Amino acid sequence: FVVFLRGMPFFLRYAWDTAPIERGWARRTLEDVARAAGFRYRELLVWNTGQQMSNAAIVGFSARTRLVFFSDLLLQQLGPRELAAVFAHEMGHARRAHAAVFGAFALGFFLGAEQLVEHFEIESPLWGGAILVSVGGLWYLAFGYLSRRFELEADLESLRVVGESGSLIRALALVPGAHAHARSSW
Repeated sequence: FVVFLRGMPFFLRYAWDTAPIERGWARRTLEDVARAAGFRYRELLVWNTGQQMSNAAIVGFSARTRLVFFSDLLLQQLGPRELAAVFAHEMGHARRAHAAVFGAFALGFFLGAEQLVEHFEIESPLWGGAILVSVGGLWYLAFGYLSRRFELEADLESLRVVGESGSLIRALALVPGAHAHARSSW
């Protein structure tokens, strides 16, 4: 598991169609934001999706392994201030170790559910199905709450780093997604 986690950044680097972000305004902006925030990384990469996806991600738990991905469409859609805000938002996820917390939460949640089923020695398919549906519903509610909480923390990190909220708001308006304008997805 540790080898998997440690190797994930490098696996994604080569499994996805990526390349270092070329010199220019985008790279300068990202380097300036990272320097001002004291955020270290191994590499800034453009993720070539054929203009199909607008997304950013930071993968890796330490500065030596941390890779920062920006999709080609995202880099095309955003200006310098919006790109800085999105990067600062992603830094918030990395600084708060949200991926590690999600992993620990999932592991603990499902191991706990399994222990509960084993403790009560439930063998009836009807009760087993009811528990499965209940655990799924509980997972949906808990994961949704945790996810919204983490997005808020990342937004606040963006505000702290960039110093204003307008650039992140504009970035979210520029980057369309399945739920981009649905209030419930905020």
